[in-house]
Amino acid sequence: MTRLPLFLLLGLLAACTEGPDQTAVLSPPLVTESSEAIQFAVTRHSQAACNATGTLQTSVSTFLDTPEADTLMAARSQWQESHQTWSRLLLAYQLARMKPPQAQQDRDPIDAHPILPGYLDRVPGYPRSGIVYSDVPLTPSFLQQEHQSTDFFYATLGFHPVETLLWGGIDQRPEHRSQLFQRPGNLPEAQFDSRIRRIELLRMLAHGLNRDMAVVCVHSNRLALMHALSEVRSQPEVALASLTDALEVLVDTKLAEWEENSQGETRNGMPLWHSRFARTDFEIMALQVEDIHGLWLSTLLPDAAPDRETAGRLADQATALTVSLRTHHETPADISAETIGQTRALAQALREGLEGLLPEQSASEEAGQ
Repeated sequence: MTRLPLFLLLGLLAACTEGPDQTAVLSPPLVTESSEAIQFAVTRHSQAACNATGTLQTSVSTFLDTPEADTLMAARSQWQESHQTWSRLLLAYQLARMKPPQAQQDRDPIDAHPILPGYLDRVPGYPRSGIVYSDVPLTPSFLQQEHQSTDFFYATLGFHPVETLLWGGIDQRPEHRSQLFQRPGNLPEAQFDSRIRRIELLRMLAHGLNRDMAVVCVHSNRLALMHALSEVRSQPEVALASLTDALEVLVDTKLAEWEENSQGETRNGMPLWHSRFARTDFEIMALQVEDIHGLWLSTLLPDAAPDRETAGRLADQATALTVSLRTHHETPADISAETIGQTRALAQALREGLEGLLPEQSASEEAGQ
């Protein structure tokens, strides 16, 4: 029996699972010579992101059909899972040195941040603010046209509008928040009710996120990412730089901002939190560090096999950094410039450990020649 190449099998599988036509964002067809490790990693992470947002849409629908504290908590938990899954795929794009396919003209319908919560719903001091209290017809086309149309902080698509409505800007307690999504009794047809608007808005936002995430699973876009990662892998110096740059951009740069503003806001009052309500930033950084060390190091630098002592030291450094990041996640009230500085030192130690891999390899090769 003839065996098909792995990338063709992946393509046949994608053809059976892809959603609506995405011709506006398709990349040109590519013939990829990617390693199996790259193919599996890209396919797994992209499909996981798409599946997770589909599950999130279902969880949101369940909550809106039965708006209670436990269904709200389930939707929040799935939001966190979905956003973390997306962030792990985003690491692959960072390593490939390319923009994700949904980002067009500096606007991102999946992960635009920060946003102004009051643009969507009421916030402290403004009890009737946002789209929830406006009379503009709520339609998917309106949300697409409005997204970052006049201000980058005016987000009506993606993870963070969904986050804003699930958590809320005033009282985030599930038993209170869920009541704001309970349909009123009989109302005259023309009478306005914010709860109905809020329900419609959240349902459309969850649907839109699932729709927009589908583009990363389009087969040609996955091939484009595989191709870019293969180009990185073909040049060990570039691969090492991609790994260390990802650690700097996704972890150290963010920690530097926290070290300077440990109260969680800039001097202009903007939050440092990527997810200002769910506050999963440090957990996401920990997951990305785990992937840098546990997945992408061996995938992009397969020939830079460290000796047992070096491998053990790298593992210890990666573990120490992830533990420290998760401590910030679990106890955000204890964040200080000092504790963030300690975490930055761990990130720097891991980066230096990674940078030490290639010179030793190059020196041994030169000695052999």
